[in-house]
Amino acid sequence: MPSTEKREARWERDQASSSSYTDWVIDRAATYGMPYTLSRVPSSTTPAPSLPILPEIMEEFQYELAEMTRKRNNLKRKYEVWFRWMDK
Repeated sequence: MPSTEKREARWERDQASSSSYTDWVIDRAATYGMPYTLSRVPSSTTPAPSLPILPEIMEEFQYELAEMTRKRNNLKRKYEVWFRWMDK
């Protein structure tokens, strides 16, 4: 078997064993109890910043965000009109 086929076969085997092992660990933890809940789907939350942000810096960030949002909305409106014109 060529090396590419070997790698693909190994990758598929590793993926299958990895997911089944993860399921086994989660099932085992659910059976014997955990001091906390564990979801099967990894969390997509962003951790809180480690240092507090100064109010002045937060105001500056909020101002910049508002400006960028305004510019994005203007461009979106501009190009929506342009695309509608191109479709005619």
